[in-house]
Amino acid sequence: MKPPGIYLNATRNGDVTFNVRKPSRVEDAIWNAVQEAIEAGWTAKQFRQEAASAWEDELGRQAKAAVNDLMGGKP
Repeated sequence: MKPPGIYLNATRNGDVTFNVRKPSRVEDAIWNAVQEAIEAGWTAKQFRQEAASAWEDELGRQAKAAVNDLMGGKP
């Protein structure tokens, strides 16, 4: 899991505040996937290529579904 982040914010009157930001579910999933890949002996290049392939595949499926919707559900 990704550790929480601490952020400095400046207010309009010049005060500085500290905020803690909890990681999102997606950020945690990415950090967990990286940990698993490292444990499996993957390189950063292998991880990057797999992530790019998954991204391309998912966007391709979404594009096909969108075209199908535009065409009224016809193949």
